[in-house]
Amino acid sequence: MEETAFARRLQTTLCRSSIYLLIKSGEFPGNYTVMGKRKAWLESEVDDWLMSKIESAEL
Repeated sequence: MEETAFARRLQTTLCRSSIYLLIKSGEFPGNYTVMGKRKAWLESEVDDWLMSKIESAEL
C-alpha cells in the first residue's frame, strides 16, 4: 500500500489568504478535507507547483 504524504502550509512562504486566492484562480493545487474544517494538500502536488515556479524563474 502506497503512503500518501500531505503537505503543510509551511512548505511555502505564502499566507493562508494568498494560497486560497491562488486556488480560486487555478494557480495552486486544490486541497482535501481531512476532518471537519481541516484541510491538507498532497505533498507531490505542492512539490510540482514549487518546481514549476522555480523553472519559470530560471528563464
